[in-house]
Amino acid sequence: MWFKMMERYAERKDRGNVTILSFFVMIVAVIIAGVFVFALNPNQSSPQGKPAHTPLACSDHIDNDGDGFCDFSWRKAFCSDGSVLGDSDCATKDDNNEGGSCVISCSLNSNCGTDGFVGGLYCGVDGSVYQDYRAFICQNPGTCSASCSSQTNPQLVETCLDGCTGGQCNSLNVTPVKVAFIGDQGVSLNAKAVLQLIENEGADFVLHQGDLGYGDEASVQRVNDWDQQVNDILGANFPYFYSVGNHDVTSWNAYQQKLVERLGRISGEVCTGDIGVRSSCYYKGIFFILSGVGTLGTNHSDYIAQQLDQDNSIWRICTWHKNQQQMQIGGKSDEVGWTPYETCRQKGAIVATAHEHSYERTKTLANLQTQTVDSIWSNPNNVRVSRGSTFVFVSGLGGDSVRNQTRCLPSTYPYGCNGEWASIYSSNQGATHGALFCTFGVDNQPNKASCYFKDIAGNVPDSFNVTSEL
Repeated sequence: MWFKMMERYAERKDRGNVTILSFFVMIVAVIIAGVFVFALNPNQSSPQGKPAHTPLACSDHIDNDGDGFCDFSWRKAFCSDGSVLGDSDCATKDDNNEGGSCVISCSLNSNCGTDGFVGGLYCGVDGSVYQDYRAFICQNPGTCSASCSSQTNPQLVETCLDGCTGGQCNSLNVTPVKVAFIGDQGVSLNAKAVLQLIENEGADFVLHQGDLGYGDEASVQRVNDWDQQVNDILGANFPYFYSVGNHDVTSWNAYQQKLVERLGRISGEVCTGDIGVRSSCYYKGIFFILSGVGTLGTNHSDYIAQQLDQDNSIWRICTWHKNQQQMQIGGKSDEVGWTPYETCRQKGAIVATAHEHSYERTKTLANLQTQTVDSIWSNPNNVRVSRGSTFVFVSGLGGDSVRNQTRCLPSTYPYGCNGEWASIYSSNQGATHGALFCTFGVDNQPNKASCYFKDIAGNVPDSFNVTSEL
């Protein structure tokens, strides 16, 4: 075809000044242009529609096997993908197997070894127990450049509360402290029976959430009779702390004076503020607030927040007499407001109340106002106290009377409402008078407590464990 074109061109050379030489120059230029276009797009089809030649693996300018090298190294070779020229698996530029016969050393981390602890236990700089943990890693998995490596890092094995020696936590000498919680007492045989129960159970001190003597509330003699009742059974120097209840307001000056005198006879107590109304105490490692919120005094919420912010104890307790309706199972209405409750929850304090003459305890709650159960600590027999979660109880069976359950029925577990109640003990359940006992610092662990409610007949309708995360 090219020769015929040349002949025709020669026949008409007289029509112009173009020579046969210039014609050949034009043809060469066309061929070069075609080669250049093919190089830019090697996969294009030929004029006859056949697939263009596919570049060989050892001359296609890219790293095909992921080992960081490309192609056979010769004078016109180059790498277009940032890899290094000269793949050792390419014998010539015409080879089409850049991967060669390499051995892939790993495809998974587990191909490199088994993760686990290495070496022995040792003490970390923070005074807790650690052990090194080694983890294996496959770099560039599944390629010719795959390789194995490992990382070894210290891992916490046990948090020590009193330092570490030789890879072991130092033994603690935790002295357990047993506290009795009561409310709504009076001067009667039942009240004396509850005090005798407290004596028999070996309580270290009492937290009494209001309503002390009842009877003639304006009578100073009634105050004296009530105080003598406590002295006769527990002793005049026994650590007995209380907050004001609605039946104490008329004679509160006399009750408060008795409390101040008792505190003066107790060794080791530290109490500040308006005692029993807007006050806080620290005794035997436990911090507690004696509040008259809802009953007597003002600015309780601010005071509670301030006192809790200034304390760093493992155990903190907010104590007062009255309730919010949803925080009891009887007929009481909203008399406190949610701010004191929520402040104590947010700052990691147990909430201890009375007023309703029954015993009831919640599960761990993440919100008291909405009675939302802590999803992480929903077990009714294991509760926690942390900044944001706590539990509430009413211990109002100190001796005056026993009332029935009117809210959150049925009267058997699981109870109604939002499922917030862990235990209820009222006349519906055949309750009689008693007290809640909590021992803080059990099993030589300062942040663990064990609690149970026991009545004067020897029944134990509720028992549970508490963990402080403060």
